Amino acid sequence: MKNYKYILEGLDCAACAKKVEDAISKTEGYENVIVNFSTLKLTFKSDKDSKIIKKEITQIVQKLEPEVQVLDDGEQSNNKEEHNSLDIVRIIIRTYCFFNNTNI
Repeated sequence: MKNYKYILEGLDCAACAKKVEDAISKTEGYENVIVNFSTLKLTFKSDKDSKIIKKEITQIVQKLEPEVQVLDDGEQSNNKEEHNSLDIVRIIIRTYCFFNNTNI
């Protein structure tokens, strides 16, 4: 079995990561499937052809999370800068909500 690694660009919640991980794990031909939400990396083992794998993985991810792009490890999308800006805004909003909801 060969190891594969992809980036799930645009994945923005841990529950979504778990949903993707579970769906791929249940698909025949994929083993040791792990979606690391903090790094946005999808790793697994498979004996399938790499072209078939990319197509199947993309279909599974798009069905569950249409805004997420499946990229080869090391590949960057054309709108990476836009995603970085959105990530910063999300971090600021989540930090504000966290501190706003706690009693200090």
